[in-house]
Amino acid sequence: MYSKPGPHLPTSTSHCGAQVAKTCFRKLMEVIVTYGQDELNQFIDLADAIEDQFPELSVEGVEIEQDNQSFSVKTEDGKIVMERKSAGPFPETASVIESLRQAGYQ
Repeated sequence: MYSKPGPHLPTSTSHCGAQVAKTCFRKLMEVIVTYGQDELNQFIDLADAIEDQFPELSVEGVEIEQDNQSFSVKTEDGKIVMERKSAGPFPETASVIESLRQAGYQ
């Protein structure tokens, strides 16, 4: 996904189904969020919040079927920013945002 969309450029579909334009100005850094099969709505809300808070980031989601305990946020190079290792609720958005800040994202 690329930043600075323009009306004359080709489009693709983002994680939330919105049409977004592709450009060649600068490539966004990607974070990958894994989540359990029953957590799609929470993931979409989290992805929207991350992309609003960190315009340089693009969020990719990976649903883990038959596992509602999985949750992690990783950088595109595999560095773990946040991970849920045991049963529990979906992490609060503020906690994920703070973990991304502590990892050096502004």
